[in-house]
Amino acid sequence: MLRIQKPPYPGFGEIFPALLRMEQALSIQLTLIGAGARNVWLELGGEILPARMTRDVDLAILVASLDLYENAQAYLIDHEHFSKLTHLPHAISSPGGIQVDLLPYGPIALQHEVHLHGMDSPLQLQGLDEACEQAVKVQFQEQGSFWVITPAALLMLKLVAFDDRPTHRGNDLDDVSRLLTSGYTLFFQDIQEQHWDILTMYEVNDTYALHVGSHYLGRKLEEVVNSSDSLKARLTEIIARHQKDAAAGPLTRALMRPYGLSEAEAIGCIASLSRGFFSNP
Repeated sequence: MLRIQKPPYPGFGEIFPALLRMEQALSIQLTLIGAGARNVWLELGGEILPARMTRDVDLAILVASLDLYENAQAYLIDHEHFSKLTHLPHAISSPGGIQVDLLPYGPIALQHEVHLHGMDSPLQLQGLDEACEQAVKVQFQEQGSFWVITPAALLMLKLVAFDDRPTHRGNDLDDVSRLLTSGYTLFFQDIQEQHWDILTMYEVNDTYALHVGSHYLGRKLEEVVNSSDSLKARLTEIIARHQKDAAAGPLTRALMRPYGLSEAEAIGCIASLSRGFFSNP
């Protein structure tokens, strides 16, 4: 089993035992998604975690009905002293003030939507089922283990989230950029053992690692969405659009902004991601 020693976000040690108790008491599964999942994979790869990390925690919760979802929230409120956030029906707050977003998936969702009491519009959750299907277990210190989505699944969720609300979700492309620029380092062992053919596809130069890592993530992304025709069609459209608009597109700007890539290098990175996605054998 994979192991981490550093918490993936501030306050993790505070809320983790409570979440484990809820899982065991109600026989449900929680899966870490969002920035917490990103930080788990960065630590596993020996990368430096972001200096400023959100205190909000995103968790997917596998439930069959609205009643079971509300039971999970009620358990944390009644037994673990969490508080309900009335303006966010899908979120609760820990005793230490950490916001925990519980995003339901599984049989509760109809056409990728979930209607919660107190919400004017449904939660849009396309891709969450597919992301959690491939989740892996990670051990945290000696406290216990938890499920976390894979980097390719995180990449998919971030691309979909930005596509849903491009004017409000700029940070999603920052996470996409971090995964693409770190891909070679994070996943070199898997590339070498299972995807060695990618190593022969690119000229060895200053951008070699960037292209290989991006191609690998494109290939793994296609594997995540391959079980769903509608999701694969959605990602096909998203990636094709990012490549078509690469010269002036938001993903190019996200790659250039914090990571120091030139425009040509950023465009090449997107092209390699696209090549991996569309040429997956």
